[in-house]
Amino acid sequence: IFENRTISPEKTLSIAISEAREWQGAQITEKGRDKDSTMATTGCLRQQQVESSIKVFTDAAWNVSHRGAGLGWVFSDTQRTAFAHGTRFEEFVGSPIMAEALA
Repeated sequence: IFENRTISPEKTLSIAISEAREWQGAQITEKGRDKDSTMATTGCLRQQQVESSIKVFTDAAWNVSHRGAGLGWVFSDTQRTAFAHGTRFEEFVGSPIMAEALA
């Protein structure tokens, strides 16, 4: 599923920070506009963001006998090209819902 790719946690975090800064820089703050025009502009911005958005897929598997969880995640662009992913095992996970929350 991950096509034998490995990316370090440091690289994953670096990509996330870079993309967050890029997204934040692209946001337009509007002062002094009426509510209707702001909502119309916001709708337009949302459409642009969807076209260049990043999707995160996560999953978890909980093992009751070991009280642990396997976690996995993939970051992909709108063409479903995975550019970052990771897996991890966490000990002392008390329930399946906790495993999903960790993922």
